[in-house]
Amino acid sequence: YLFPVGEGLLLGVGKDASSEGLVGGVKLALFDVADPARPREIATRLYGQRGSVTPLDASRHGINLFTQGDITRVALPLRINETATTPRGAYEPTRQGLARFEVSASARTLTDKPMLFTMEFGGSTNPQTAYGALDIGQARSVQIEGQVFYLSGGALQGAAW
Repeated sequence: YLFPVGEGLLLGVGKDASSEGLVGGVKLALFDVADPARPREIATRLYGQRGSVTPLDASRHGINLFTQGDITRVALPLRINETATTPRGAYEPTRQGLARFEVSASARTLTDKPMLFTMEFGGSTNPQTAYGALDIGQARSVQIEGQVFYLSGGALQGAAW
């Protein structure tokens, strides 16, 4: 997906891939498209390994953008797979929560904010129970003024941005 986030800027959300075409983790990229003949990637973020997902994998409604002035705040539920479980490269979830970013149109930057409402997988957590309760495809967020709200697994949580 590509989202306009300021004059001549697009935020891309998708998957990373190797030169052989193997899909990796979630990738965010900020593109400067002010000169359409010469678009360029100006910032990237990679999250997890193969199997990492966002609600955008299931629906275009899986991301929340809130623009005030030249700042666009981005709230994106994210499940990060980092734990290798087989020699062939299968990965299990490590954590899930609400990833947050800010795009400054004037500075042309992508800034990370700490992830909120993080659930850790592994240990005593039964993955099948956690997957059912926290279906990342159904997770959503909304921003109202200086607050962000996150709906996941039937629970609504809120925090200051």
